This record gives sequence, structure tokens and C-alpha cells, in this order.
Amino acid sequence: MKYDLIIIGLGPAGQKLALEANKRNKKVLVFEKNKAGGTCLNVGCIPTKAILNDIKTSSWEECIIRKNNIVSKFNSAIEKDFEKRGIQIIKGEATLDYLNKKVIYKNQEYCADKIVIATGSEPFEIKGLEFDHQNILSSDDIFNLEKLPKSIAIIGSGAIGIEWTRILNSKGIETFVIEAKEHLLPQMDIDISKRIERIFKINKIKYFTNTVAMSFKNGILELSTGETINVEKVLVAVGRKKLFPKCLQEDILKINDDFTTNYKDIYSIGDTTNYPMLAHSATHQAEMLALNLYENKNIKTDFLIPSVIYGEPEIASVGIKEQDINKENYEIYNMPILALPKAWCDNQTEGFIKIIAKDNLIKGAHIISKEASSLLTSVMVAMENNVTIDNFRKIIFPHPTLSEGLSQVFDFKK
Repeated sequence: MKYDLIIIGLGPAGQKLALEANKRNKKVLVFEKNKAGGTCLNVGCIPTKAILNDIKTSSWEECIIRKNNIVSKFNSAIEKDFEKRGIQIIKGEATLDYLNKKVIYKNQEYCADKIVIATGSEPFEIKGLEFDHQNILSSDDIFNLEKLPKSIAIIGSGAIGIEWTRILNSKGIETFVIEAKEHLLPQMDIDISKRIERIFKINKIKYFTNTVAMSFKNGILELSTGETINVEKVLVAVGRKKLFPKCLQEDILKINDDFTTNYKDIYSIGDTTNYPMLAHSATHQAEMLALNLYENKNIKTDFLIPSVIYGEPEIASVGIKEQDINKENYEIYNMPILALPKAWCDNQTEGFIKIIAKDNLIKGAHIISKEASSLLTSVMVAMENNVTIDNFRKIIFPHPTLSEGLSQVFDFKK
């Protein structure tokens, strides 16, 4: 059977692209070997946020039940929506024959004008700490725990590591964080890294930087410094790696910035590209590819991608970081959240709003605060539309709010 579009993978990228093609009356077929929604819905963004919301007031078992209910609800909603729109889903693992532009499933061949790889990613495994899914856990495995351990070491302090540190520490679990780089959250602005380290110290969360976890055996985690830690479990949270579909040929797909590959009419979006492995990045890529495929656009992927880490307080970041610039050419503003009355009213005074600017334009924003994700969105609107700082400051923010700090921050030059 011939289709206009075949998509392999029904995560955020595949889902959005299927909907965009369907709007343009294209005949679409989607293959998904697991559950609709991909990493974000099933073992990533949504489950962790549900648990973060409940963990202080509910048992682990109650958190998992509610998480499962939310995930199941959206799994079903995606499938029902596709059925209503006439988008066909085949649940199973497809094999890609990219030389002949075909997809094979159960010995049947499926052809399309365009084929898109949107197969996502899987947890990255490190040597010496290979997953046994019982004591050495991936970020997928941890949702399968029947009960929480009394102690755990988390390897990696990116978004996954920090969020799970917050979840587990809030339940009184002795938590250790091991980071190979000089600071926690090494991918973020240096002031965010230093503030998180301070927050961890206040909360008595033990962490090690410039340290590599070497091995784990009989409850003993060996570190590169020669130190050892006694813990029940280890969570390896050093990121995720690209996951490609099974292919008939032994070859490497080369993926370009415009989502094309080294094979005609075969494309790639989402985690399999060279862009950050984030759901909102994936959906935006799908929108861009749809414009390129069906409206003859030639859009290059030059867009701002925000990063958010949830918990208390939230951490949000976009654009350039202080450690990556020549400070002589930029202005840096940094206002403590405790300067805002609303922060005191909410009893949430930890954090700051930091803006990096050049030529009267905002080039980077880094926020630790309650509602940091929402605050960052307002800044991004200005950045995407080249709104000058002078014009941005003309906005009358309501008082008392945290958002009024977005204007007041420019009174706090670093």
C-alpha cells in the first residue's frame, strides 16, 4: 500500500508531524513499537512531573498509581485522536529499507513519498555501571521500583539527575550525586550551577564534582577519587542516546540541520537529530519539516530552545551563558528573587533572574524561581521578536507578581 508519509515513532515529533500532514490531507501511516507518546509521556517529562507534584504528600505507591493513570489517559487520547482523523497506526517494530525507500513489517512492504525517522532515544549506559535493572537503574527502570530504597547514588547532574535528586531527597532518602564535570548542571549558566550547589548544601544533599563513578558491587560504589559510597541502588542519569530503527543495510544515516538525510526523501526529527533531546524541540522540528515538505519552505533550524528543570524552585534557561562570552562585549543583570514582595508572600525567596544582553537586546536568560518556566517564556517572546530592552521595560507588569522582576532586573547590573 502506498502512503504520502510514513513515520517511524509516535513520540512528540512523530505525533506532531502526523497531525500536520493530516491537516494537509496527506495519507499518513505511523509505526510505534511501544506506547504512543514516546519518552516524554511514558518515562520522562510527564511521569516525573506527576511524581514531583505528589511525592511530599503521597506514598511512592500512590504516586505511581496516579502517574500511570495520567500516562494511560494520554496514551489512549493520542490513539483515539488519530483514529478519528483517519491516521493509521501500526503497533510493532518496523524495519527501514532506506536504499529502496520502504518500510517492512511482518514481511509486508509499505511505501511512501516521504519517510521520517522519529524513533527517539534511550538511556545512555556507561562502562562499569551497565544496567542490571535491579540495583543499577536507568531513568526508565526507576519507575518500576515497587518501593523506594533507603539510599541511592545518582550518576549525572543534568535535568534527569537533578529532578530525581529532588524527588528522592524529599522522601528522606539518603541521596548522593556524582558529577564528572567541575560543577553541577554543567550545561547551564555558571550562576545556576553555583546556586544549585548552594541549595544542595542547605538541604544536606551530598554531591561530588570532578568525580567519575567506576563500579558498583555488593552495595559499594567506587569513585575515581578512591572514595567509596555505601548505597542500596544506583541511578545512572548521564543522558540519553539516539535510537534508530532497524535497517536492512549496514550503513550510517547522516542527518542534516534541515532534517534531510543522505538518502533522498528520508528525513529525521526529534531525538535522532543533533538538537537538544527535548519534547518541545521535537514538536517544533516537526512543524518546520511540515512547512518544508508541504509548503515548499526552506526553513533552517535556527530557533531558541529553552531548558527547564522542575521542582522547588524551578530552573529555566535559554540563550547564551556567561561562561561562553567575552564579558566586555555584554551587559549582565542579576536580580535576587528576594527583592520581589511576591516571593516573600509565597515564601519562595530562593533564586534569581539573570539577563545577558548585547546592543540593547536580550541574548540569554537564566532563572531560578517559583514559576521560572513561565517567566522564561515572556523573555523568549522578546528575544524571538528582537524587542529592545528599552521597549521591553515599557511593559507594565502587574503587582505584586514575580513577573515584574523581568522589568526590574535591569536595575541590577552585575
